[in-house]
Amino acid sequence: MFVQYDDGREQLIARGGPSLEGAEFAGGLLDGSNRVTAGVFPAALSKDYGKGQREIFHGFLPGIPAQEAAAGARAYAADVNRGGDAYAPLGTNSNSFAADVIEDRFGRRVGDTGTPGYRYHLHAQRTAPQPFDLSPLLRTAPY
Repeated sequence: MFVQYDDGREQLIARGGPSLEGAEFAGGLLDGSNRVTAGVFPAALSKDYGKGQREIFHGFLPGIPAQEAAAGARAYAADVNRGGDAYAPLGTNSNSFAADVIEDRFGRRVGDTGTPGYRYHLHAQRTAPQPFDLSPLLRTAPY
């Protein structure tokens, strides 16, 4: 499952996948080294581009360019890549990423029996917020 952004001028695809592919894929599942990775790409560069697809959800964001609409997915993908979730075909996987992105943007989690893993939320490593500076308050405290 993937998320496509199309504003009529630009098409982007947000997708997740395993960190290991080909012959290394199975070994990574067995030893736990295969991780969920994610990213936002120009649609033509995505392995999903031009292949048959089945639409499970369609959302509309009027007047928002594809780059802006995909900004949240791009930031979340960076967090997912730091988070290190194990890739599991029936657990956390690319469908989890797409479902998380759609839920964040539209408030609705989507998926079905053809998209195993959509029910699982990824444990993204969020960028830590800057600590709040208390020093001005401490200097002007009324004591």
